[in-house]
Amino acid sequence: MVIMPDIQAEFFEHFPYGKRLSLVARRYYCTLIHNLDHLPVHKHFAILLAIEYLSKNCTQQALCDLLSVDKASMVRIMDYFKEIKMIAKTTNPDDRRASFITLTPEARTILPEVHRVVDELNRKATSGLTPEQITAFFQTLELIKHNLGSNSGI
Repeated sequence: MVIMPDIQAEFFEHFPYGKRLSLVARRYYCTLIHNLDHLPVHKHFAILLAIEYLSKNCTQQALCDLLSVDKASMVRIMDYFKEIKMIAKTTNPDDRRASFITLTPEARTILPEVHRVVDELNRKATSGLTPEQITAFFQTLELIKHNLGSNSGI
């Protein structure tokens, strides 16, 4: 079924912004997962990117904070990554209760493909936008996030 653009625009005018954003995010994320489904990390590729970004300061808590993932889910993901040899853990010498997480050579071999697919999809998603529009888009998203606070009421 094809919906006329003017009808769709009218419908979304008073629709929750979050649902509209989630529809776009779902399409983006599904495309990304489809293009990365040949890799062993499945839908958890973003966590590999975060580990790479955090580098030597990567802990499970830092990943939870950066990606807004609950601790129980992160433990399961880390167990899976350890099982498929994507990460290694070393004890933090300053706090033996904590571990540093590093990428294994196996993980480093698939990261270029993850970066390539992400970069390609980002270019596709933003085609037709100027660099200024892209910057304004992300600034707007951050402002909306700030305005909403942490689950605050209206």
